[in-house]
Amino acid sequence: KYGGGYHLPRKKNISNAFLAEEEIDEMNLEELKDKALRNSDFHAATRFVYLMTLKLLNQKELIQWKIEKTNLDYERELGDHPINPIFSKLTAFYEFVEYGDFEIDRTGYSKVDSLFSKLMEELSS
Repeated sequence: KYGGGYHLPRKKNISNAFLAEEEIDEMNLEELKDKALRNSDFHAATRFVYLMTLKLLNQKELIQWKIEKTNLDYERELGDHPINPIFSKLTAFYEFVEYGDFEIDRTGYSKVDSLFSKLMEELSS
């Protein structure tokens, strides 16, 4: 579906699987993402980018981040906001990697990073 950048199977590596609601604001997600990239851990980097996305949307009051909400809940909250298509693509990448048992490589991650940059650009314009 995404044209490369994914490989099957991958080893299960669940890190920070459960976050308390207040933790997303306290975590230095940028630093965690950079560390994951230095270690070529594109799975973790994708996860941190997605958390950065949720944190940003919450700060902009476009969504209300809650631990029990699903990604679909956030898409519904965004409604017809112009960034929703970008968010939907980011969500698809995240879910593919996090729940789909696929390994993401540098090529796949670069697509995630590009979508995140586009989302930030849209929100600042």
